[in-house]
Amino acid sequence: MQERTAELEESRQRFYDLAELLPETVFETDVYGNLTYANKHALETFGYTAEDIEQGLHVRDIVIEKDYGSLVEKASGVLEGKGPDRGETIVRRKNGTEFHVLVQANAIVHEGKIVGLRGVATDLTESRKAEAERMRLEKQLRQAHKMEAIGTLAGGIAHDFNNMLAIIMGNAELALDELHDDGSRQNIDQILKASKRSRDLVKKILTFSKKNVGQGKVVNIVPLLKETHDLLRASIPSTIHMNLNIRARADTAVVAQPSEIQQVVVNLANNAAHAMQQDGGTLTIGLSSITLGSDSLPEDNMKPGRYVKLTVKDTGTGIAPEVQRRMFEPFFTTKEQSRGTGMGLSVVYGIVKAYDGIVEVESEIGKGTKFTILLPQADVSSQMEEEEGGTSYSKAQSVLFIDDEPAIVEVAKTMLERMGCRVTAFTDPLKALKAFAEDPRTFDLIITDQTMPGITGVAFAKEVLAVRKDMPIILCTGYSETVSPEKAGKAGIREFVMKPITKNDMAQAIYRVLGQGEEVR
Repeated sequence: MQERTAELEESRQRFYDLAELLPETVFETDVYGNLTYANKHALETFGYTAEDIEQGLHVRDIVIEKDYGSLVEKASGVLEGKGPDRGETIVRRKNGTEFHVLVQANAIVHEGKIVGLRGVATDLTESRKAEAERMRLEKQLRQAHKMEAIGTLAGGIAHDFNNMLAIIMGNAELALDELHDDGSRQNIDQILKASKRSRDLVKKILTFSKKNVGQGKVVNIVPLLKETHDLLRASIPSTIHMNLNIRARADTAVVAQPSEIQQVVVNLANNAAHAMQQDGGTLTIGLSSITLGSDSLPEDNMKPGRYVKLTVKDTGTGIAPEVQRRMFEPFFTTKEQSRGTGMGLSVVYGIVKAYDGIVEVESEIGKGTKFTILLPQADVSSQMEEEEGGTSYSKAQSVLFIDDEPAIVEVAKTMLERMGCRVTAFTDPLKALKAFAEDPRTFDLIITDQTMPGITGVAFAKEVLAVRKDMPIILCTGYSETVSPEKAGKAGIREFVMKPITKNDMAQAIYRVLGQGEEVR
C-alpha cells in the first residue's frame, strides 16, 4: 500500500514538473470550482499568484459572466462521469482584459471518486488573428478576381462599341453641319448628347478596370487639393460645412494625372454630400504623409516607403456592411435611377489601383463614413514632365488616314476635308504603308487606328518613323489591351486618342501635334 502511494505521489510530482514547463495554461479545480493548482504559464498569463489561489480563487473570478453558465454545464457533465469535454469561452485577466481560450478538461479521480477537474486552456488570440488574416486575404483575392473579370468584359466590348459610336457621332456631326432646320438640328443634337454619354460611360468602365488610366506625371497634390476644395465648395449645399485639413509639406507630390486625382476627390465628396443631404453635416478632406514599413503594409502587393494619405470623411448616414461589400462594383448603386449610374466609387477604385494605391473605408450606420486613400509619394526632386513640342505647322495640308472600318474612314475623310485638309484614306494598312513609302514627304500628318488586320497602329508607326523620324502621328483606338499612352509615346507617336472622337476633339488633337501655328477648325 505504501509502495502504491509512493508511486502515485511520484507520478503526481512528474505531472506537476512537466506542467510547469508547458507553454499552456494547466489548471486543477475541486468539485466546487475553486482553483487548486495553476502552472507558471497560467499565473503569468492571467496575472495571479500562487497566494491568490491559496486564498480562494474561483473559476467565476476568471470566466466572464455571460459564459459562466455554459461552462458550469459542461463541467457538471465531466464531474458526473460523462468523460472529457471541450469548448471555447472568454476569460478575464486580473487586470480586467479579456481574451478567448479553448478549454479541454477531464475528471480527477481519487480512490474511485471524482474529486475535481484537470484541464488545459489554450489562448486563441493568435489563431484568431491568423484566421482573420486568412479571411481578409481570401476576401481580397475574391474581390480582385471579380474586378478582373468585370474589367476583362469591359475591355472586350469597348473596342467594337466605341467604333460603332464613332460612326454614329461622326455622321451626326456631319449632318448637323449641313442642316438649317431647327427641328431637325434639335433631333440630331439629342443623338449626339446620347452618344457622348455612352462614350463617357465606356471611359468610366475602362477607368474602373484600370485599362484606360492616363500616363502619370509628378503632380504637386497640395495646390491641386486646394483648387478641388474650392470647386466643390461652389457645388455642395450650404447645409454641409466643409473643412480642408492639410498636414503635408507644400511640395508633397504623387505620380498621377491631375484630372484623375480631382475625379477621385470629387466622386468621394459627392457621395459624402449625398449621405448628408437631408440633415446636413460636416465634410472633411484631409491630406498627410505617412511612412509604411514592411510590417505595416495594408496589402501584400504594396512596397515599404512614403505614402500620401488622402481622406474624405463625412458625418452622414453611414454605409451598411452589405453595401460595403459591393460598393466598388460598377453599376452598383443605392441611389435612385435618376441620381447616379453606380460608377463613382468604381472609378475611384480603378484610378487608385492603377497608381499602385489602395482605398479603405470605415463606416458605421448613423455615424458617418471615412474613405482613406494611400498613394506612393513621389520624389520631389523628380522633374515635372514637359509636353513635347511638335513640328511648327500652320495647318495640316495632307493627311494619311487609316482605319479598317469603311464607315469610319468615310466619316473621318469628310470631317478632315471640312477642316481644310487633303485626305488620302485607306482601310488596308499595308496598302497605306506602301503609299507612304513611295513618297514619304507627301504627307504632313498620319492618323491611324490601332487594331487592324495585318499590322497594328504602333507597328505601322514604327515602320513610318524608320523612314521619316519627324513624321507626326496620331494613334486612335476604340480599346486595345496591348497599347497605352505611355507605350505609344515610347514608339514615337505624338498623340493617343480614344474613340469615338468628335470633330472638335480631332481638331484639337491635330493642333497639339502640329504645333503652335493657326488652330485647325
